[in-house]
Amino acid sequence: MAVAHAAPPASTSSDGVALPAVAWLWRGAAVALIAAALLYPVTATPARLNDRYSADLPRTLNGAAFLENPAVRFGEQGTDFQLGPDYAAIQWLRTNIEGTPIIVEAHLPSYRWAGRVATYTGLPTLLGWEWHQIQQRNAANSGQVISNRREAIAQIFGNPDAQATLQLLQLYGIEYVYVGGVERALYSAESLAKFDQLTSEGQLERVYSGDNTTIYRVVNPGPPTVVTSDIPMVPPELDTPPPLLLDQPVNELPAVNGYAWNSWASSNSGAAFVVWLVALYALALLGLPLAVTLFGDWSAGLFWARLLGLIVLAYAIWLPTSYGAWHYDVWGIVGGVLLVLVLNGFLLYYLGRRAHAADAPLLTYAGYMQGGVAVIRQHLAAHWRPLLIAEAIFLAGLGYFTLVRMANPDLWHPVWGGEKPMEFGFLNAILRSPVMPPYDPFFSDGYINYYYYGFYLVSVPIKLTGIAPALAYNLAVATLFGLTLGGAYVLASHLTQRVQYGLLAALFVAVLGNLAGVINEGWSRGIAPVREIVAAGDWANLGPRLGDWYIGPSRIIDGTINEFPYFTFLFADLHPHMIALPITLLALALVYQIVMHYARPQTAAVAPRALYISVALVVGTLAVTNSWDYPPYALLTGAAFLGAAWRAPWQHGVPWVRLLRSVMLAAVVIIGGLVFYTPFFDHFYAMVSGLGQVREGTPPDGYLVQYGTFLVVVLPFVGGALWRVLRFQAKQARRTSGIDRVILLVNLLLTGGLVLVSLWLLTTAGVLLAETPLPIVGIWPAPVLQAWLAVLIVAGVVFYFQRRLAAATWFVLLLLSLAWCISLGIEYIYIRDHLVGGDFYRMNTVFKFGLQVWVLLALAAAVGLRVVLHGLGRMGRWSGIGAAPLQGALLGVLTVLVAAGLVYPLAGTPSRIANRFAQSPPPTLDGLAFMQVAEFDYPCDMSPGCEPNAGTRQINLLPDAEAIAWLNDNIEGTPIVVQSPLWFYRAYGIRIAANTGLPTVISGLHVDEQRDGTDARVRDADVDRLYRTTDIEEALRVLAEYRVNYIYVGAIENALYNAAALQKFQAMTDTYLDVVYNSPGAKIYQVRNIPSNYAQPAPYTFSESTRQPGTPPPDLLDGDVILNDGSAPPPPAAEPADDLATLEEQLANEPGNAQYAFGVALRYRERGRIEEAAEVLAVAAAANPDDVGLHHCGAIFWRRPDGLKRPRPLIGRGPKPSQMPTTGTSWAPNC
Repeated sequence: MAVAHAAPPASTSSDGVALPAVAWLWRGAAVALIAAALLYPVTATPARLNDRYSADLPRTLNGAAFLENPAVRFGEQGTDFQLGPDYAAIQWLRTNIEGTPIIVEAHLPSYRWAGRVATYTGLPTLLGWEWHQIQQRNAANSGQVISNRREAIAQIFGNPDAQATLQLLQLYGIEYVYVGGVERALYSAESLAKFDQLTSEGQLERVYSGDNTTIYRVVNPGPPTVVTSDIPMVPPELDTPPPLLLDQPVNELPAVNGYAWNSWASSNSGAAFVVWLVALYALALLGLPLAVTLFGDWSAGLFWARLLGLIVLAYAIWLPTSYGAWHYDVWGIVGGVLLVLVLNGFLLYYLGRRAHAADAPLLTYAGYMQGGVAVIRQHLAAHWRPLLIAEAIFLAGLGYFTLVRMANPDLWHPVWGGEKPMEFGFLNAILRSPVMPPYDPFFSDGYINYYYYGFYLVSVPIKLTGIAPALAYNLAVATLFGLTLGGAYVLASHLTQRVQYGLLAALFVAVLGNLAGVINEGWSRGIAPVREIVAAGDWANLGPRLGDWYIGPSRIIDGTINEFPYFTFLFADLHPHMIALPITLLALALVYQIVMHYARPQTAAVAPRALYISVALVVGTLAVTNSWDYPPYALLTGAAFLGAAWRAPWQHGVPWVRLLRSVMLAAVVIIGGLVFYTPFFDHFYAMVSGLGQVREGTPPDGYLVQYGTFLVVVLPFVGGALWRVLRFQAKQARRTSGIDRVILLVNLLLTGGLVLVSLWLLTTAGVLLAETPLPIVGIWPAPVLQAWLAVLIVAGVVFYFQRRLAAATWFVLLLLSLAWCISLGIEYIYIRDHLVGGDFYRMNTVFKFGLQVWVLLALAAAVGLRVVLHGLGRMGRWSGIGAAPLQGALLGVLTVLVAAGLVYPLAGTPSRIANRFAQSPPPTLDGLAFMQVAEFDYPCDMSPGCEPNAGTRQINLLPDAEAIAWLNDNIEGTPIVVQSPLWFYRAYGIRIAANTGLPTVISGLHVDEQRDGTDARVRDADVDRLYRTTDIEEALRVLAEYRVNYIYVGAIENALYNAAALQKFQAMTDTYLDVVYNSPGAKIYQVRNIPSNYAQPAPYTFSESTRQPGTPPPDLLDGDVILNDGSAPPPPAAEPADDLATLEEQLANEPGNAQYAFGVALRYRERGRIEEAAEVLAVAAAANPDDVGLHHCGAIFWRRPDGLKRPRPLIGRGPKPSQMPTTGTSWAPNC
């Protein structure tokens, strides 16, 4: 390129050379060089064109046309053959084969007539040109794999054994066998005859035959167990989670007394409610000065005092506790209260000083404080009516859900118990923990690696009142509902200055259900079951007959959870997303105060520094209460700062300095929220692995069923706002000139084009992606929803920079923009948590962020309705139709949708209340009262944890209830109580840790999501071994390793573990254990005097035996172990025989015996009977669902030497890894 560019000027400039001969010499040399360079293309091109099989081959762009010529031949091993038959077969394959089936053809070294089927059809073959594969797969060290495939192809074509050939075809998932000229030249007719034999047997089908080429289809190819993997590849983690352990052993922490100290309130639901209500108003009194400081210009702003008081008091206790200044006990609470009182003194001083600024020289500090008290009294006197309405709404919500929880207060159920055991266990542990972060009740010596702060917030009023946590749990649920109901009312009534729209917001946010209450979508059964019961007049049995109907509307989008607030409170899992709901409303109120502060900077209604600190504290509280809420509310806070600064009054030019200052202030506030909770983040380790890309988005019908009621209002609201912007800019264009007119014209075109862009995106995306017009919602693909959300986000950007919009309208549009951004964001990305790789991979992402979208859209709809009705009235009067028809049409549609949404609370509430044990206690707030009468069946044939062939076990929880009450009354401190680790969803194994808060060694479920899963699995296996072994020495080692203080043997343990194994604990009494609690069905042993050497690892030797026996306990040296009943321990399991025939006979007698199955499978595999080996292991795996070793070996049996197949489970569904202890240790290493 450089020479071509330089040659012309060089040639021209040579004219000025003194000697013309030199110039011509230079030109001649250049021409000669160019001619020499052209020599190759001139001579080589004809030679390349004639380098063909035959000169008479056609000139064409078809690169395969030469194959049709009879002169084109190839030879292998002295046999020549034409390529034409291959071409005809290849054409047939192109025409008739769909998909990408695996085809096997003969293998030859590179650059010969090999791999021709894959080359000319693109269909996968088992092995193409070998050298290319070695080069391309060198990084994976695939030489052995390639060699094994080459050998497999040679066996398929060269081995005359038909059955061996069929086995290889099925093993590799081969669907077509190609036999052409190459194959007939390389392999004998005898070896190829087996394909016709298999055809006659029905194993193959001849689908093509022409000249010397035949194509066979494998009738039953089977799964491609070698060449593909049916388990998604999970890349190894680059780092190992830290141990996440306390600074000292949990059973050496200082004891915190006062657990459920208020016996009067703990034994009476009515008394508990009264005491709880008093505590709530005490918190409101603590938060009153701050509420007046922040919301003094709101008519009902003092409603936020209760929540502010709780947040500030909790923080004042938590921060010194986290730094070790005090413990979370009565003195810590006293210290926190004193700190809040000091803060309130400063706030009263500030309020008094602001109110009496003119009298500054005349007043003392005490005088200003008295002035501050007077300000609060004046505010209450001026705004008592709005505040009374807000309090009435709060009390109505509190009272209503108290009654709902009393009707079904149960804190566990074997089917729809939810995660209450985990939440209740965390709450109990926090109440007992002297330190922060609190100890983990489900992982002894560890601390809670979870966003536990919401549970801590709930624990503060429980500590203050001394109410038993089993009652307080249900009161907390009711309180959070009341705060959410009242918060929505206060925020919306302030934005609209109308009570009715505040009431509508409370209805929309906290009471209404989605449209799945009437529409059959996802799991929802719609209104049909309700209508059938109502038509029968069986109102009394509405709940029992509906069953779990209330669950369906929360599961409408495949692979996700679609909660809405009423379901959240009705299901009553005291989960972080529930606790955070009222806090998010407080955050919205504070963010709106930022907007108003910029809009009226000269007023003294809000103290800016107090406002900024409060915003940081509340947003930070969201980060540690429900971390999913922090990103959107941090984004909202930053957008509010910048947008409010842009919208603030300014005269000339763009106030760049003010905008920059607002950005810096927003960063300080947002980051400051995290800094406030530095001790939390110093210990917290997020068990997520970044972001992932969503594979399949949400169809629009799912989105409409979830949020359709609100969209009926907010979409006209957005359209009306857009119309007002267009009209204003059109007017401005007529009043200006020059560059301003050009700018306004461009802006007008951009904003006005949004409608056209929306329609274009809808129709284009719909027609192209769905390949059909879109007359009904049900066939809309996900990209249609994404396109509409993108349009709405663009509209939000336009609104964001509009300075003439009213502050409330602008704020609502900002909330909508956030809702659109969240909705679109979760259509493209998800948080890679413990569910990654499965069908529910984005469940938590849609669940947690979708709930935020509900709150934002519900508030926007309630507030925007007033604006929409006003706009429709103006439109009606302008068009001559009149206001009433248009407003009536909207209200009519909205009324129908609201009525549909009310179906859920009206039908779902009795459905939820009735969804409990058949035997249930009378109404009460005691969440553990159900254990007094509850019985449930545990199906061992479908669930893990049972002894072999145990069948269904009936479990009565009364013994556990009495033992739990004894533990709560008599145990001080935080001793470790070991119990069954079986999963709480179905088996309720960890009910002691959950219902007392006392730490246990392990509860695998959720622990393996919150810390290193390997640690959880090891502990789970150890505890399972403790309860199942009959070896006292082995039990002592487990007890010593985890420094266990108490052993619990109750209803679950007696039902699911071997009685002989449990008897060893009785054999250890008076030596290593003491019985401290003994009642029918439950025993508690206290551990004592275990020699320290038992805490050391057991000796191990790599001999045939997998365990080297150690020294027996001193008291058992002289004799065998004798159990309580006088019997000897059961004999060890029979060892499998060596010969196959005997093994088969043993297995026939005990098909579920893992050792027999392993022995048979191993010998089958040695004989090449892979399928039979797998079948044997599958039967044994089904009988032993918790045997990891068996499943692991079963997977290995499916692998071949090429090593490409990852282990796959032998049964479709099984327990989580943490619930699958390795019980086959005696033979698993041999795999």
